[in-house]
Amino acid sequence: MPCLILPEEQTPCPILPEEQSSTADSSESDSEWDGQNAAGADHISIPGPGASKGELLETLKMLQVQMQKLQEENRTIKEENKTLHAEKPKRKRHANAHDKLSVHEETISIYARKYGMMIEMFPSSDLLNQCLPDSPTPFDSTDRYATASTQESAFLDELYRHFPKSLHKVMESSYFSDLVMKSIPDARANEIKKLRGVAGDIFDLPSKYFTNTSYDRANVPEIQ
Repeated sequence: MPCLILPEEQTPCPILPEEQSSTADSSESDSEWDGQNAAGADHISIPGPGASKGELLETLKMLQVQMQKLQEENRTIKEENKTLHAEKPKRKRHANAHDKLSVHEETISIYARKYGMMIEMFPSSDLLNQCLPDSPTPFDSTDRYATASTQESAFLDELYRHFPKSLHKVMESSYFSDLVMKSIPDARANEIKKLRGVAGDIFDLPSKYFTNTSYDRANVPEIQ
């Protein structure tokens, strides 16, 4: 109902009961909407005692979907826990094995350097992990070159004779072969470096020809 305001009397317009009810309902509706948004998408409101059958069925359906989602998440977490539990002992065993082998590191490195400089400069990494045959071909016999098999057998015979018996139990491990393959080029590089330092005295030439790796030796008449 429109309210007529006279110029002389600017009295406030009365609010009818219907308008008060509409305003209150709108305010309550806005509050409920804000509450639902704040609760999050996973929140499900349980209908009250006066809810209809359709509302109850809809709520039940939503609860079933949420339950299925939680079960899937729980199953995923259980699988992850199983994987972590299975890997944990392996990691521990691997760490323990590495610690047991690392005590031989210095000895292996020393003998590997000698082996690379005096016996085999470029050994096969595949053969370094193999065990010694029961009756190996002697490395110092002419039979070692008869076949590929005797060559490998003689290689292992010489390898196991070079390294002390205290290391034989670890020579089939990848730790041993990796350390040997690292120690040999390190030793070779170190010997070449020392040789560069005395090459000038050996050839009676200025040492800078050899110690300076960037020196243009190709244009030095004494070296050509």
